[in-house]
Amino acid sequence: QVASSVASVGGPTTPLGATLNAAAHIPTAVWIDSIGNLQLARDALTQAWRRQRATRRPVLTVFVVYNLPDRDCAASASVGELSGGEAGLERYTREFIEPLAEIVRGFPEQRVAFMLEPDSLPNLATNAGNPHCGNSATRAAYTQGISYAVTKLAAAAPSAALYLDAAHGGWLGWDNNAQSFAALVKSLNVATHLRGMSSNVANYQTLGVACPASAFANKLPLYCQQNKTDACCADPCKMLSQWSSGNNELNYVQAMSNHLSSAIPGFKPKWVIDTGR
Repeated sequence: QVASSVASVGGPTTPLGATLNAAAHIPTAVWIDSIGNLQLARDALTQAWRRQRATRRPVLTVFVVYNLPDRDCAASASVGELSGGEAGLERYTREFIEPLAEIVRGFPEQRVAFMLEPDSLPNLATNAGNPHCGNSATRAAYTQGISYAVTKLAAAAPSAALYLDAAHGGWLGWDNNAQSFAALVKSLNVATHLRGMSSNVANYQTLGVACPASAFANKLPLYCQQNKTDACCADPCKMLSQWSSGNNELNYVQAMSNHLSSAIPGFKPKWVIDTGR
């Protein structure tokens, strides 16, 4: 596929062709975003298994699981195939999550990581006023669907790393949004199965520079008012002036980790930050 794309833009010596060639060597996640795409999971794990046997080195396969009923309820930019309600949730659990779990169960030697349902819980946390997100069918589909996905995948692949998506700092960087999100995660009662959280998967903020942990003891905007020249206080999107701690992703994950640990004692999430955009 990459070779044909390179050829279509004039070959590897063209600027775009060289960029495509370079991108071909950068590992990416496999998006499983429909029932029909489940075969991609089997294919990816088969290729990883073959490479692992050939090189005798572990190969990690990363999946983004993205097919909740009423997906992308607030924006509708990437509406999925399943509708809310009991029928949609039944299809999600029986026709999507259970087959995916069985596929992964068949490759016990493979290292696997899951990024679960980008933007789903963030929508419930901040967009309850949107009738597409705040209705009972969508809330049930998201909360019950994610709970089922986490427990089923954890049982099928006990060594897999599961990360629940936490949007990005430009969305959940404010204390009230972060607290609502943390309360939702707590209500699912799945933290013991999670290695941590993922961010920036379905949108993008720059990584930036991380402020010291002590900067979050009160509020990051207050710290940055007193340390304006600190590189970690660079604020290209003017988030700090709006009392958000999400001026960059490295600061956001620190702030959100604090909220999650406060809501769920003992939970200290690891993070995967997508920088692919």
